[in-house]
This record gives sequence, C-alpha cells and structure tokens, in this order.
Amino acid sequence: MFDALRHQFFPHELPGDLVARPVDADTYQAVREPLLDAVFPHWNQRVRFETPPQRRQQIARLLKIYRRLHGEHFVFYAGDTPVGWSMGRMENPITFRMVNSGLLPAYRRQGAYSAFTRRLLAYLKAIGYERVTSHHHVNNRAVLTAKLKLGFVVSGSALGEDVGAVVSLVCHLHEDRFRAYEDILGLEYDPDWTAPHVSADDE
Repeated sequence: MFDALRHQFFPHELPGDLVARPVDADTYQAVREPLLDAVFPHWNQRVRFETPPQRRQQIARLLKIYRRLHGEHFVFYAGDTPVGWSMGRMENPITFRMVNSGLLPAYRRQGAYSAFTRRLLAYLKAIGYERVTSHHHVNNRAVLTAKLKLGFVVSGSALGEDVGAVVSLVCHLHEDRFRAYEDILGLEYDPDWTAPHVSADDE
C-alpha cells in the first residue's frame, strides 16, 4: 500500500556503516529468530507465559485478522550481514506502535537506533499517522534515553504476564498534539519547543 512512499525513505544509511532496509514479514522473521538469543540473551532465562497448545488454533485465526493491519518490517545490515531488526504495526487509525527492535551488542551505542527511529518517524508522519507509541522495560535506560531525546514522552506504565513492567512512551508527530498533551497534564507552555524527532531534511 505504501511501497512508493516507503522507498522515498528507505533503504537508509545509519551510523556504524549500517543500512536499514525494508523487508517482508517472512524475511524479518527469518532474520530475527537466529539473532534473538544474541540480542536478548536474558529472554529465554525467565519463565514466561505461553498460550497453551489447545488455545493456539483460535489465536491463529485472530492473528490472520490482525496481520491485515498496516505493518512495517526492517532489517539492519552491515554489508550483506543482518545485525538487527525493527518492526511495528498500526495500533489504531492515527497511531503506529513500534513493537520490537533489536541490534547485536557490537553495533550498539553508535547512534544507529536513534537515526533509524528519526527516519521512521518522518516516514510515518508522511503516511499520515499522528502518534507513535512504544513500550520498554523500566530499566532499559539506553532505549528510554534515546527515545526521550527524540521527542517521545512518557504516557504511562503497564504490567503484563508476558514481559513484566514496562514504561509506555508516545511521540506526537504534530505540534498541536504535543501542546494538547502538555495542556492535559498541566505542564507550562514552552514557546521554544520544536519537534526534535523531525530533522530539516525530513520535512
């Protein structure tokens, strides 16, 4: 649906000699699975809730419906080698949710994730989304800091049987929405605020 627009923004070069390339869902999954343990080594060390087999067939039917929503899948490449990923999906008609991203340790803290997110936000704004959400573990300091610097703000917290405690973030892609956020929370009006998540070359 958005192929022509997507190709105006991606592939996109990232710091650390990486490139973010759009891929289909199957390619994304094929890349993510073998990298998962190296990116999130703690993931399989915890006892996590999984839907019992007798209920998975029903969920599979619902999953088919869910996958009809607009989704985006990206793989980060160092040359021809996949070293990370990111995916997200429509949450509602005005909101896109960044669902899952990961990068091998050797490629972190070089600005790749921030550069990718900035580019993604510009693309999502061009599509027509007004808000972008994401949820992160409460002690994921690196990602929380990066997102806050890009203009995301805290919108809440949640507890889940699958991931535990998370901080909910939202990025308002238009100034009037951000002002409404400030007003509803009773924050002082900041006349010097500009959208840090959209650089001049993204406009």
